[in-house]
Formats: sequence, structure tokens, C-alpha cells
Amino acid sequence: IRIHAGTVQLNGMQGDSYISSAAFSTGNAGNITVDAGRVSVLGGFVSPYAFTGIATRVNSSIATAANGGTIQINSGSLEVLNGGQISSKITIGSGRGGDININSSSVLVSGAKSDGGASAIISGSSGTSTTGSGGNINLTAGSVRVEDGGYLSSATTGTGNAGDISVNATDRIALRRGAITASASG
Repeated sequence: IRIHAGTVQLNGMQGDSYISSAAFSTGNAGNITVDAGRVSVLGGFVSPYAFTGIATRVNSSIATAANGGTIQINSGSLEVLNGGQISSKITIGSGRGGDININSSSVLVSGAKSDGGASAIISGSSGTSTTGSGGNINLTAGSVRVEDGGYLSSATTGTGNAGDISVNATDRIALRRGAITASASG
């Protein structure tokens, strides 16, 4: 999936709003590239199944070596707010989570939905039968702010390794009630 626009806005205040690539069998999930002056991912709809964001995933009912796709975002500004997410996940199999690469003048990850679903940039694998590793998160920006429950995370709950998180800012990195974490708990 390739998107080129002045502004890309995903508004989940009334329900799901997403850009997604998925694999449900043996093939890899496709890549997603977004080139825009402004990218806004605004969550908010309260439901255990609601998703607002940009995602690649492998969700197969069979153990597979399929890999998550890469998410590439090039923007003047990126905002992930009110429970919106950018994620690459594997829920079963031995494949690797896709990398998330972000190049932006400014990045803000902040807030949560009223049910507690936090704003996040996530790469990982989950499930006890998952042996794949999480993908890397590479974020290059002028300024990066992670606030009010927002977080960046690479994590695995299976036997694979968590991916690396690299944050490079030419101006500042500010965490205020936010987190940057990598973990493997399988």
C-alpha cells in the first residue's frame, strides 16, 4: 500500500479507521508506505475490538513463517493520539514482526481512549505458540514527544526476541508520563 498526500487523517471517534495489510496464511503481509506533509492518527471510539491506526499483521490459524510487512512513514508531522496506534504484530508462527520506520520533523504520541487503550507505536509478536521476533522501530525526527500514557514498544510474549528501538532526534526527546520499552517475556 502506497499513500501520497498533503494530509493523511485517520479519525476513529465514531468507529474503526485504519490502513492495514495482513497475512492469514503462509504469505508475508504487505508493506505500507505513507508520504504526507501531516499524518494524524486519532483514536477514541470505545470498544474492545475498535482499532484506529496503521497496521501490518500476521494472524494465521496455522503455524507459519510469514513475516509482518514494513511500515514506512515520511511526514512533516506525525500525531498518534487518543488511543490511535501504529503497529506491526505476529500472533502465531515463527515469522518476524515488520519494522516500523518513521522520518518526520515532529512526532507526538499521546493519550488514551477512555477505556484505557493507549496511543502507541508497537512492533512485536504475541501468543505462547509464537516463536517469531518483534520487528525494529526506527524513528528519526526533529522532536519526539511521548506523553500522557503514550508509548513506543517492541515486545514478544512467545520465545522470540524483541526488536530494537532507535530514536534519533535533532532537537529533543521528551517523555512526560510516557514510555519507550523493549521486552521479551516468553
